[in-house]
This record gives sequence, C-alpha cells and structure tokens, in this order.
Amino acid sequence: MSLGVQQARVGCAACAVQGPRYVKGGTCQYICYRDLTGETSVNDTYCSVQARLTDGTCPTSCLLCRVSLAARQNEYSYNAQMYASKYIDSCKDIVGHAWQTCDASGKPRLATFVKGTTVVGARTGCEWACPSPTTYSYGGTCLACTDMAYVTSTTCRSGERRVSCDSKMGLGTCIPCEGHTLQPLQVWTSSFSDYFSSCTEDCEPGVGYAAVVGAPCQRCSNAQCVLGERFVACTPREDARCDLCSVGYGPLGTHEEYVTAGLCSTRCVSGYYYDGSQCVECLPTTGACALGMKQTTRCLDVSERKSAPLCTACTWVLQAHQVWALRSANTGACAIGCTLGYVLSPLNVTSCVPCKTSLCPMGKRGTCTNSWSTTYLDCDANCGLTLGPHEEFVEAGSCEKQCVKEFAWSDYALRCVARKATVVVPQTTSVPMEPTTGVVYPVRARQHSGMSST
Repeated sequence: MSLGVQQARVGCAACAVQGPRYVKGGTCQYICYRDLTGETSVNDTYCSVQARLTDGTCPTSCLLCRVSLAARQNEYSYNAQMYASKYIDSCKDIVGHAWQTCDASGKPRLATFVKGTTVVGARTGCEWACPSPTTYSYGGTCLACTDMAYVTSTTCRSGERRVSCDSKMGLGTCIPCEGHTLQPLQVWTSSFSDYFSSCTEDCEPGVGYAAVVGAPCQRCSNAQCVLGERFVACTPREDARCDLCSVGYGPLGTHEEYVTAGLCSTRCVSGYYYDGSQCVECLPTTGACALGMKQTTRCLDVSERKSAPLCTACTWVLQAHQVWALRSANTGACAIGCTLGYVLSPLNVTSCVPCKTSLCPMGKRGTCTNSWSTTYLDCDANCGLTLGPHEEFVEAGSCEKQCVKEFAWSDYALRCVARKATVVVPQTTSVPMEPTTGVVYPVRARQHSGMSST
C-alpha cells in the first residue's frame, strides 16, 4: 500500500545479533538451539540473559554450551582442591554450565569429599574419604578416633579390641575381634582389665556356658517356666533356670494373678480393677450406681481391669406398673420390678401382671405378700404332699388334690379307685328275684391337704 518513497523502503534487513539459534520469521526474536532428542549436545546454546518474553524467545545473543563447559573443566584442572565437593550442572540460561555441590546422602557420617567430578549432571560422582587422624575407614563407613583414656574406660565393649588411629597423636578406637573360635558355642570377648587390648574365647551368652573361661561350653537348656516363675537367661557361667516370682518380687497382692509363664507381671483378677496401688472391687468410685443406672463394665475383660467403671443410664423404657428394682447377685443392674400388687409375669419376665397364686407352677403353693412398695410371689418348693395313684392337683399354686378322670375317692380304701358301672344280674327260673344294683363306692371329687393319702 506504500507509494513513492515509502515503496522504496520496503525490504528485508539482517538482524544485528548472530549465533546458532532458531529465528522466528520476520522478526529479530529467536530461540536458542537445544537438541531435544538427547542424541548430542555439542551444538546446544544458551541465552546470555534470562529470557523474559512469555513465548520463550531470547532478547539477546545465544552462546555455545560447549564453550561454558570447557571453561569449567579448565577451572578444575588448575585447582581441583577448590572443587573437591563439586560437580558441573547442566547448561542453563545466563550461566551456561555451573558448579554445584555434590549430593551428600551417599557419603558416610564423618566422611569428607576429596575429589569432585567434571561429568555433567553427576551429582553423586564426588569421591569421599575418612579424614585422618580423627577417623578411620571400616566396613564402608568412617568411625571416629577418640581419646585413648575415654576409649579404654567407656567406648569399647566385650568382643571389641582397641586399636590406634595414629600412635603419634595418641588416638584410638574399637574394632570387633576377628577370626574363628577354637571350640563350638564360643565367641570373642574382651574386658577393661587389659584396656581391651586383647580378645579371648569364651562361651556365647544365651547359647552356652562353662564353669571357667576356656573350659568346653555346654549348650544352654530351654527352661520351661510356669505361672509364678520368672525365666533367668543363660549366662557364660550359669545355665538358664526358673526362679519363683515371690523370691524376687514378694507374694501376690490381694485379688492379683500372674499373667504369663516365665514373667512376673501381674494383673487384677476378674471382677476387680487396679486403682493405682491395689486391686479393688469393680464398682464406680462414687459407689454403687443409682436405680435406673448401670455400670459401663464389670471388669471381666483384661482391658476393663485397668480403671474404675462409670455409671450410665439403663436403656429399657419402663412399661405400665414397672419400676427399677434393687440390684442383687441374681438380677444385676437395670433389674425391673413391679408396683404394689403386681409381679413379673413368669412367661416373659418383663411385663408386670396382678399377683395371683395361680402364677406358681402346678404342685407348688403360691402366696402373695406385700412388703413396703413391692409385692412378692412366693412359690413353695412343694405342697408337702405326695400324689397318690390316679391323683392330681386341682390348679396351679394350690395344694388341693383330686382324682383324675374316671376315678373317685374311696373313704373305705382311702385312695382313688375306678368308678364301677351298674351290674345287672340275670333272673333264674327257679328263684325269681328283683334286679340287683351293683355296689357303688361313695364319691369324693376332691381331697384337701388335711386328708391322708395312705
């Protein structure tokens, strides 16, 4: 659309900055070259300043990463000690390749880095060593050399011997005794008596024992302890054994019991809990729970014997004529009672019904007794009578008897006899007679408790 002079000015002009890069067509903005395939990085470049544009373009020149890498490698060759704990990081904008501190997670405690690496990205490539004379290398780790007086009195343990890290400095440390023992069931031992300077063969604790050092070791026995005994482990001088708990810890406390054979740990017996000093009956600290409340536990499970129970409301909703009853060994908490004149039904034991002697079983005498606000139904064990042949009780809760069907009481025989039908005697021609009625015993339908049944 230009005319005249403006038309003459249309054309292409070279960008001022040069270097390996991707150039965005028609502009002087470019992206520094990187081989994203990972095959080679020899021609990779980086922006000399941090790219600030949102599209990632570089506002200035791109520099070769290999030139930056060569500079870092040159630095290492001139002063390797300065970069003993460093590695060369990957190429980044502004800085190119830069030194970074090696990862110390793989370096043992007390060790120091002694050599860096020029391998790009090798963050764990630094070499380490145990600094002398304060440490020494043992089993891939660095152990500290300590003052000899401290080593001989504290640091070394049986089975270790003291060695010097540097005799001139007077520093020493402890290392395990080495080599095979001469006899079975033996291990290396050492002691403070010679400042852990030598190792001796002795019976292995818990495995063998002998009367004196150097004698053949016998295998420790497997002592089987019972409740009330504690297991004493085998030592190099004495076999395993079982000791009475009462010898070392005294007798059991009241309402206590042992928990495990071979140990002297104790706990409260069922129905008791530990209050911090002794085992006490399983009741809330405030005393027995009020009517309509129940204990949260009865201290039966082991976990329940560690603290006092609490009181919580009973969940049963009282029905007609029902009240909360006093607790007893038979009823427990949340027991249900009835108001005056009513007793629990023997059928479901939860509903209250008017007290009647007929609620007692057959053959037991029933009595309804009022006491304060409660009515009791007493059912005697029996009526004090023995049923004779063909006898039965008239009704439940009563001791009155009667003869069973088809039988009647005979005052003559004093027992129930079978009812006899009328007997008709046939007439003869020689002696005419009137029909004769058979003998019928007096009938008594019921027998009272005052009559004899014999």
